[in-house]
Amino acid sequence: MNMKAIACVIGVACAGVLLASCASPSAVGGYEYPQFGSPAPSYTPAVPRAAVAPRSTIEAVAVLKVMDTDYKAIIQRGNGEMYLVEYGIGVISIWRYEGKVVLIHSPGLFCGVGSSIILPDEDQKARIWNAEQIQQ
Repeated sequence: MNMKAIACVIGVACAGVLLASCASPSAVGGYEYPQFGSPAPSYTPAVPRAAVAPRSTIEAVAVLKVMDTDYKAIIQRGNGEMYLVEYGIGVISIWRYEGKVVLIHSPGLFCGVGSSIILPDEDQKARIWNAEQIQQ
């Protein structure tokens, strides 16, 4: 038998031992590994209901004060909550809406990630970068 044949036999034997060790269950560190070919254990993460975003909403809010140079505005929801929102570019005419109504599109939480402010009569829209509820 030549050297290549011997190396091939040793390689096959080692692979067989390796597969055999994977195929048999073994308890290591208090965990029993499943046998080769058995179905994988299922894993369903527990997701709290509050973490699941409700469907997208559009809400009309009143603009109380606009700070143009800082790209910020104070808005008030219908339930009386007031927010200081920081918005991106795109609503250049927002200063005209002080004391009027604009729309807030929220795909999840109000003024949360992905929310935008819409000026319906001007056909203008901008992303909301930051929003914090302020005390009344």
